[in-house]
Amino acid sequence: GDRLRTDRAHHCRALRRGSHSGPRQVKVLGVAFSPDGARLLTAGSDAFGLIWEAGTGKASKPGVLRGHSARVTSALWSPVWNSKRLFVTSSRDRTAIVWDSHAAQAHVLRGHRDEINSAAWAPGGATIATASEDGCVKIWDASSGKCLSDLEGHEDAVTCVVFSPAGDCLVTCGADGTALLWSSAGRQLATFSGHKKEITAVAFSSDGQFLATASLDQTVKIWSVNGAECVDTLLGHEDGVSSVAFQPVPGTVPVCLLADEPITQEYEKDAAKWLDEL
Repeated sequence: GDRLRTDRAHHCRALRRGSHSGPRQVKVLGVAFSPDGARLLTAGSDAFGLIWEAGTGKASKPGVLRGHSARVTSALWSPVWNSKRLFVTSSRDRTAIVWDSHAAQAHVLRGHRDEINSAAWAPGGATIATASEDGCVKIWDASSGKCLSDLEGHEDAVTCVVFSPAGDCLVTCGADGTALLWSSAGRQLATFSGHKKEITAVAFSSDGQFLATASLDQTVKIWSVNGAECVDTLLGHEDGVSSVAFQPVPGTVPVCLLADEPITQEYEKDAAKWLDEL
């Protein structure tokens, strides 16, 4: 049957059904389900976003999102699922675009001096954060497109950003190997240092008490948010770790990883030992 597949061939076929022309090697750089689970949003290196029907894997109207002039680095639905059904895409063209349910551009977020690496919605859907190669994170009003504040504290590119589950704070991570904790008002609260190379991904536990950071140094570190300290380092990957996520169950903090190399037995033992000690 028609199973949903977010691979290059699927992305290219959808583009050929639109106005894309010519053979091209396309990478899918981001994927997100809509809050109701009915649709899927993907970000491509072809400078397009695509909307899919989750149940069939077929392109969903309006289909192709055109507006960026360089690769789309992330694509995210607003967590607030109302009649507007907003979503945001970020790009290497230094902009992020807020779209409405008809794929019309509600706002184009301009102001970064370099490529935008990622974007994140605040849990209430009122604000959006964008992380850039220019070393800055900008907070935007989602309804007006106005920049509310600039978060500057990293010594190199900012690779990723995420809001806490409660939305009262956010964490930014950088190529400088540090993660910074900020209040929602833009005040720096803590610095998490310990990685030897760039941090590629970050996640909050569902209760907001812990952070997990993944790095090119082949490790994942677990941090206490309140104590601003590393409580454990998970070893075992044979290459840089590219993604990290907590199991979404309150009161538990196991970590699921996606890396450039398979997880080794050493990692599995280390992770199991850490969980047993909780």
